[in-house]
Parts: sequence; structure tokens; C-alpha cells
Amino acid sequence: LRLIVTGRLPEAIRVVKQHIALPAALGRICPAPCEHACRRRAQDAAVGICRLKQYVADADLSAPVPYVPVCRNPSGFRVAVVGAGPAGLAAAYALGRDGHACTVFEKRDVAGGGLRSPELHDTLPPAVLDAEIRQIILPGMTLETGVEIGRDLTLPELKERFDAVILAWGATGGSDAPQAGTERGAPRI
Repeated sequence: LRLIVTGRLPEAIRVVKQHIALPAALGRICPAPCEHACRRRAQDAAVGICRLKQYVADADLSAPVPYVPVCRNPSGFRVAVVGAGPAGLAAAYALGRDGHACTVFEKRDVAGGGLRSPELHDTLPPAVLDAEIRQIILPGMTLETGVEIGRDLTLPELKERFDAVILAWGATGGSDAPQAGTERGAPRI
């Protein structure tokens, strides 16, 4: 908040992106439970933290040189992330900052998962989401769309090719798990 008040937006986005991969999206759709519990409400009004995160993220998206985090040296560790929704993208972003090479597999033709829901288009325009996703693709990170686990690749194949596999494929029916090469109720890797 101090950085925003003093106009130091590049520093503010660096602070925000230490913990949040998609602040422009989050700032638009978060139901703001922290604001409902904000002690400042007793004085005048809750701190609009979601809008402030959106503000610095939007400024960064339009900046001539947007923020790119300093990443640790490559670890040599390779991670497959199944699902390019908010959880998968956030996981790959955090791992990429730590120097791990990540490949994100998405069965749809475009990343974003549930953030692409038509009912969010007024609140979260697809162009904003597209720009933010492009911005978090770090060196050593690959996004492969149109790849369905169970059809194009199996979980055992991913386990052979990668050091770790994160299943972030969002809401799935119980019948999807066996097709992906795992069993319902089996521990996720």
C-alpha cells in the first residue's frame, strides 16, 4: 500500500507477484473476504485491496517493460503441470521462479481454465486474461495446449519424462481419472 501511495508501481507489482501469479484476474473476480473483515471499516471503509492489486497489475500489463521476476538458476528439475487454469498456472509460475523447468499441459486450445467462463467476461475480459497469462510464462516454462492426458499422454508417460507431476486439472468427473492413467481416490503426484 505504501508503494502504491508513493507512486512506486513497479516495486508494488514486485511485492504483489511474490505471492500472486495472476493479480489482474484476481483483483477483478475475488469476492474480497479480507475486505469484509477489515478493521478499517470501523473508521470509514475497508481497504480495497483487490482493486489495488488490479490497479498495479493493470499498470504493469500496459508498461513498456513489464515486471519479470528474477528467477533462480536452473535447477535441472523438470515438472509437468496438468491443467492451465489458475492453479496450474500459479504452480508453474512459482516453480519457474525457483528455477525449475515446467511444461504445462492443457487439453483446451487456450490457457485460463475456469477464468474463461463466459459469465466472467464482463468482469474479467479475455484480453486482460490473455495478456496476464503471456506475462507469467517464464524462461524454462512451456505451455502446450490441445494436449489431453489420457488421450495424447498418460500419467505413467509423464512420470517417466518428468521429475514431478502436478495434477491441476480442475473439476473432473470420476470417469476421467482412469482414462488419465490413475485411479479414483489414488494419491495425486
